Amino acid sequence: MVPKLPRHYVDTLILEVIEKGLDSLGNSPKRAIWVFLETDFNVKRNDLPGNIREFHEGLQKIFGLGYKFLDKLFCHYLQEATKKRFDENQCFADCVESLLESENNSK
Repeated sequence: MVPKLPRHYVDTLILEVIEKGLDSLGNSPKRAIWVFLETDFNVKRNDLPGNIREFHEGLQKIFGLGYKFLDKLFCHYLQEATKKRFDENQCFADCVESLLESENNSK
């Protein structure tokens, strides 16, 4: 059984997973994506994971079908970081919500 992680640690870990995934695009595109997410979708980095669904939807609108690559990459990094298994059919937002729910329920 995987031990419960403190909430602040989980929040930080999720943001690190997102940053690592966006790093795959390069530094300049990553910065542009954050600006676009903040200005056009009101998704701020510091509000994650609380607005993970808005983050997911914003990236879907930016990348269209190409978002599936980033989504799977985020899920892979989250699984690596947490040592938890997620359903391979879940999107990243679902994985994050599932992780947060399981951490809340394991008190």
